[in-house]
Amino acid sequence: MIKRALLYGFAAAAGVFLWTMAEFALGFHTTRAEVGRYSGFLALVFPVAAIVLAVRAARRAGGGGMRFGEAFGQGMTVAAVFSLLGAVSVWLYFAAINPDFLRSEAAGGVTLLGQGVVRLVS
Repeated sequence: MIKRALLYGFAAAAGVFLWTMAEFALGFHTTRAEVGRYSGFLALVFPVAAIVLAVRAARRAGGGGMRFGEAFGQGMTVAAVFSLLGAVSVWLYFAAINPDFLRSEAAGGVTLLGQGVVRLVS
């Protein structure tokens, strides 16, 4: 179960990271922010697909049947792996790749007040 969760969680995190890099390369986080506000929602496909595929693989490995608790546990483990790796990739993006994003107009009016305090500007 853990090996499968690591595989599918990593695949979901890699998919979201690559999607984010494609958006950045296309200017959706800088010059074409009006498109980027909506295109980011498509990244939700990766973790949902990873959870569904991991549960299907676990069910196949178990002979075609699976209890709800087992399926739930598999999905939660994939989600936990994805969350940890996703947090690292978000930190990498904001720290090294596009550090000015939160201060930009593309962020939708988010301003940094200092040391992690964020205020939404309308």
